[in-house]
Amino acid sequence: MKAYAGLWGSMFGVFLLAAVTSAAMLGPPGRRNRYLDAELAEAIGGPATVAGLAIGLLVVLLPLPKRRSFASATETCAIVVLILTSSVVAYRAIVGANDSRDLDPGTLNLWLLGAAGILVLLIVVAIRADRARRREKVAQRT
Repeated sequence: MKAYAGLWGSMFGVFLLAAVTSAAMLGPPGRRNRYLDAELAEAIGGPATVAGLAIGLLVVLLPLPKRRSFASATETCAIVVLILTSSVVAYRAIVGANDSRDLDPGTLNLWLLGAAGILVLLIVVAIRADRARRREKVAQRT
């Protein structure tokens, strides 16, 4: 069962990495992405979004490992990435492509759909992890 926990944890880590990469590439203009042109950001953010959706779907479909404290760590990581990603999605939904980054509006709309899918998957993972954590807590009491 240790191998399954390692595999599931690795897939979850790649899912989180893809979500953060996707959000960072198409995030608001700032000093960190000042010299990153829009075409490169879209070329990196688009595949990261697709990878996040594919791997996130696998993470949601596979059962959470039963190891101790796995659920609480999963819940915490999912919520942190959910807050980060949702703030970037909200920014892009409000501002759109009308900022100094000159992003393509068509590509940005596709990214918003993919990022919304990633947000849904992160919410599902966080809820599943919370339920598993609560079950562990009840089992420890009895």
